[in-house]
Amino acid sequence: MMSKKERRVWKVAGQPLEEDKSVPFPDGAGKILAEREVVVIADKQAAFSREEDAKQREVTANQREEAADQREEAADQREQIADQREEIANQREEIANQREEIAGQREEAADQRQKTTDRRQEAALQREVTADRRQVTADRREDTADQREEIADQREEIANQREEAASVQATFSESTQAQLREVNERLVVTAINAQKMTEAAELTAERISHIAEHDFLTGLPNRALLTDRLAQSIELAQRHGKKLALIYLDLDHFKHINDSLGHEIGDKVLQSAATRLQTCVRLSDTVSRQGGDEFVVLLPEVEDVQEAVVTAKKLIEAMAQPHLVTGHELRVTISIGISIYPDDGQDSETVVRNADTAMYQAKKTGRNTYQLFNPK
Repeated sequence: MMSKKERRVWKVAGQPLEEDKSVPFPDGAGKILAEREVVVIADKQAAFSREEDAKQREVTANQREEAADQREEAADQREQIADQREEIANQREEIANQREEIAGQREEAADQRQKTTDRRQEAALQREVTADRRQVTADRREDTADQREEIADQREEIANQREEAASVQATFSESTQAQLREVNERLVVTAINAQKMTEAAELTAERISHIAEHDFLTGLPNRALLTDRLAQSIELAQRHGKKLALIYLDLDHFKHINDSLGHEIGDKVLQSAATRLQTCVRLSDTVSRQGGDEFVVLLPEVEDVQEAVVTAKKLIEAMAQPHLVTGHELRVTISIGISIYPDDGQDSETVVRNADTAMYQAKKTGRNTYQLFNPK
């Protein structure tokens, strides 16, 4: 019969034993064999357990690696989302800047259209005024010619009368001599009146010429007179190897003054601006009104660009002072463009066009400043 200990060994070895069944087995050999089998089974279980632990650790390591990959992927996604948000913010800012630029361009285009309209109206008015002045001048010249012809006829008649008087002087009585003196007096009066009429006609012609060459609102030289003086200055500068500067300026947001306060106030602002511009330049310089709210300053025979820059700064500073117009205190700024002969042009038209271009570059940079012409 097996003891209880042998029964436990056989149970561990996996041998099913019935409770009342007896199994014969040698005493010494069976005991050793049972112990060895127990050891083998324990080793197998330990190996199996270690294998299970290794697999579990591998699974855990894989899970940790997968979790690390997921965290890294999540971090990449968060970084990508942050980059996308930053890109969207930059795009929004760029769109806002583009909208602002488009708004500025639209405003500038509206100003340019308004200026073009004003220039066309002013040009039409000037053409009409010029035509009327020419007609008046022609009429006055015709009247002067008629008066001169009449004076010539009177002088001829008086000369004939004098000749006749001289021929009969010896035979005429004292009454005839008195008549002759009366005729001589009339001749003197007629000659004086003719001289006065001639002087009046010449004065009228000078006034008409001045009106044709000057702005009717500000009294400044107009575009025609500026063109003539610029051509003469270029010729002198070329002859003496000198430079000249042309300053093209425009009143900033002048359209708002006309729209909000009316054209009468706008005209007075233009007159005030013209007066201030004249106080900032030399007697040899020319301040001209081109039309609308645009003015041009011609600086003949400058040594370098710096002279023009100094004058531009003086103009900006002077114009920034308040303008007192019929109870309104108005602040006006200007944008200035500068071109230099012969650096920026070889003829009048090119010099004026490049100064105008530089002026619009000054407007794009924020107004109330100056810009030198840059072909780029």
